[in-house]
Amino acid sequence: MVLLRSSNAMDVVIENQVLTYKVIGGVIDLNFFLGGDDPAFPETVVKQYHTYVGGWIMHPFWAFGHHQSQYGFKNAQEMETVLANYQSHDLILDVIWSDIDYMKDYVDFIIDDANFPPSQMNNMLQTYQKRWVPIVDAGIAINNNPYFNKSIEE
Repeated sequence: MVLLRSSNAMDVVIENQVLTYKVIGGVIDLNFFLGGDDPAFPETVVKQYHTYVGGWIMHPFWAFGHHQSQYGFKNAQEMETVLANYQSHDLILDVIWSDIDYMKDYVDFIIDDANFPPSQMNNMLQTYQKRWVPIVDAGIAINNNPYFNKSIEE
């Protein structure tokens, strides 16, 4: 098994059962995992690779699917329209993401119940059999916080 990593862009092409990597430069790491003399050769190679990269995590299957992300959803109805359009055009979609628009006043972990009612969101996801990933930005909303305003005045 060979691990090729590059800090620059690379193009990977499969043609006529031939795999070609075109690396345009940068720092290139090329690691070979030979497996040794172990009779369980394939398993040993995989174990060597996982030891090298520091282990692994089994991601949920849907995470490898087709995703759609968008900034600017005004409400759950707009999200549902996107899902309906994917379905009506027979486009594959496993996961829909929404940016910070779903938040109430852009406060982390607070959903805008008026525009993204949890019951409507749940029904929509069940109807279309999709996953939803809400993006959480690591910002702190001020929203006329008296302590913040006082510190600005001082």
